[in-house]
Amino acid sequence: MSADGGQHGGLGPYRAISQPDSSDLTCDDREPVMKAQVGDELIVKGLHVGNLDRRGVITEVRGRDGSPPYLVRWSDGHESSFFPSSDTVVEHVPLPARGQDK
Repeated sequence: MSADGGQHGGLGPYRAISQPDSSDLTCDDREPVMKAQVGDELIVKGLHVGNLDRRGVITEVRGRDGSPPYLVRWSDGHESSFFPSSDTVVEHVPLPARGQDK
């Protein structure tokens, strides 16, 4: 039996989402799916007290319409294909408007 009483297979009752609306629902399972774009930051929360959060930047969106999997460049420099879990948060980073100088 899992630590949560076996009800959720040890994964908890929630999936990673960013405030879903009806457009965020997949047509086959009707469950919310995380949406992100290139440049957004992913934060994976530490599982235990004292564990640091993992941070990365999305360099490629491989799913359709902003859904996973994502190619992520992690803060330690390595890259990997990533499917978010319930402990993942996406921080949307606005892209600069075209033609604006810094």
